[in-house]
Amino acid sequence: RLGLVEIACDRHVILRVGDQTQAVELRFESTRCISSGRATVQTRRLLDAAKTFGKGVVTVQKTGGDARVSLRVGEREVSLPTQSYTPSWVPSARTQVLSLGGDVLADMLARTTYAMAGPNREDLAKLHFEARDGRFLLVATDGHRLAVASTPAPSAAPLHDLHLDASTAERLQALVEEAIKVGRPRGRGAAAKAAPLMHLEVAQGSPRTLVVRADLFTFAAAHVGGNFPPYHRVVP
Repeated sequence: RLGLVEIACDRHVILRVGDQTQAVELRFESTRCISSGRATVQTRRLLDAAKTFGKGVVTVQKTGGDARVSLRVGEREVSLPTQSYTPSWVPSARTQVLSLGGDVLADMLARTTYAMAGPNREDLAKLHFEARDGRFLLVATDGHRLAVASTPAPSAAPLHDLHLDASTAERLQALVEEAIKVGRPRGRGAAAKAAPLMHLEVAQGSPRTLVVRADLFTFAAAHVGGNFPPYHRVVP
């Protein structure tokens, strides 16, 4: 049900989209809410409305009992019908595993996701998580290329042998990179400012769920099954 997005107000405006396999929450800290509430609308209609507004300040309003949400910028207003559906969300019982600087995680993703296989090799169209010798590793291969990136992380064991499908891994990479841009905008002193932290968590269950939490977003994705090739036989 990724075609539906929930708009929520809880101090700030929050967007949530997700199903049982993947969920994303975006928190807009530059916004403020006059009152709390939530409503679900079609994602495509919301995107189409946003394109017509440009860079103006958007006011979101919904009256209790009304089946529509109004978005207004200046004199322009768009009304969207609501849906009786609440996106699935992140399991509440999850374990904090490790925290990485956003630049570290972004670099690891950039150095591995390019090597994931395409849809013609579904068994390799994934990103492999591994914990070995006190390090956290990301691994990808398409059968011709092999990419491995690692960082010290003695506590990474709960992430071992977790897999994200290729499109999910690329979506996570885009979220991390965007969070860095927002948290460390260009300008004087930007390079000296620390990248935002990314907290990696695991929710146990069937399947396991990876949760990546930052100030501006929370991302959750279920483990995809299948074995990852024994690449250690090629690269120790």
